[in-house]
Amino acid sequence: MRTRCSLGLSLVLRLGARASLLGASAAVVACGPAQESGGGEPKATGGDGAGSGGAPSGTGGSLPHGVAGWGGATGDTGGSSSGDASSTGGAGGTGGAGDDGGEDGCPFSGRITYQLNGPDSWPADARQRITDAMDSALEYYNCYADLEKAITVDYNPGVPTAQANVDGWLSFGSNQAYMQVATAMHEVAHTLGVGYYPWAELMDGGRWIGAHVDALMKSIPVEERDDDDYSQRDYITGDAQHFWPYGLNQASEYKSEWSLINHVRIVAAMQMDKADYLAR
Repeated sequence: MRTRCSLGLSLVLRLGARASLLGASAAVVACGPAQESGGGEPKATGGDGAGSGGAPSGTGGSLPHGVAGWGGATGDTGGSSSGDASSTGGAGGTGGAGDDGGEDGCPFSGRITYQLNGPDSWPADARQRITDAMDSALEYYNCYADLEKAITVDYNPGVPTAQANVDGWLSFGSNQAYMQVATAMHEVAHTLGVGYYPWAELMDGGRWIGAHVDALMKSIPVEERDDDDYSQRDYITGDAQHFWPYGLNQASEYKSEWSLINHVRIVAAMQMDKADYLAR
């Protein structure tokens, strides 16, 4: 499992620099306003993608460790560590990770890290909010999936909400409503390849057809899902850049910690499906 997950992610990362040659959009994937379709599913508008901003309604709190993740074997190292200052003047971290059965009880030890780009010039409150959001986001990602990525986080007042691309660049604008964990996790997903080739190739009629995501969605028990009917579905749908449920495309999609945990599980399973597709 670890080999397949790592292969899938490394392939996606290598595709980043030449995505346009393979039919993927080279544009930054951004969060923006969304609307409801007639069938009740949110759809992106204006080409910007579905937004994940606003104050979340989830419960927050400590992670329910010991819950199964998805996407790789248990890692070899536990604990957490902070990143060193980068050449761009940023500081960063990894979020929590640990061995299954370790002190934190995480089923995986992911290796997603981030650094801040020139944070000394940021407003102090924005820096604190963004740091808190990224720390929380990576705690979930590194606990519930075995993925690896280096992310650079920027503060750009010209960005209306938040945005990210597969090259690992993630930007927050000045609107503090978007400086929260669900937005950060949504954008981390884009750095990991959500919305990038192969994407449409794994959709049929707007429904994800990869075997790993299909198996995951059919295996999540009722008690590990959000309690609305929409979140009880056993399949994933998507548009050109996003997926539902558990895509965290809007603040209203953050209903509980299961919203965050299942988001990570699905993103990790998508990496496996991408690897299988590219290995054909």
